Amino acid sequence: MSDFDIAATVAYVDANAQPKGRYGSVYELWQQARNREAYALLGHVPDEHFDATVKALKDKGVIIESERPPEGLCQHWLDADTCPCGCFEGDALDDAACREARARVTVTDDLDAPEEPDPYLDTLPDVEDD
Repeated sequence: MSDFDIAATVAYVDANAQPKGRYGSVYELWQQARNREAYALLGHVPDEHFDATVKALKDKGVIIESERPPEGLCQHWLDADTCPCGCFEGDALDDAACREARARVTVTDDLDAPEEPDPYLDTLPDVEDD
């Protein structure tokens, strides 16, 4: 008989299965990431305790069965007008490409600002405020 403690494992996974990254206001994406994190933390669980541990995590609400998005929404639970990943454009991008695309744009980005300083702006005369 092993000394495996399901309750301690559930408490550990609950405390440490926090998604990294940004998920905006889409709860389903956050929960999918939390599920992945939780399963990743279960690598040390002995086979004979794995199912019972997963059941305990589901009972506690750490792991939640994901439902499929409704018709008209992509895997990110967004529609064709709001998904930045190209899910509705020809060959849909995979999750890694989507995460990479989202990582390049942050909430604080000024989309009109140039990447590098514009040398033309340095040639303009200073204007004093009245």
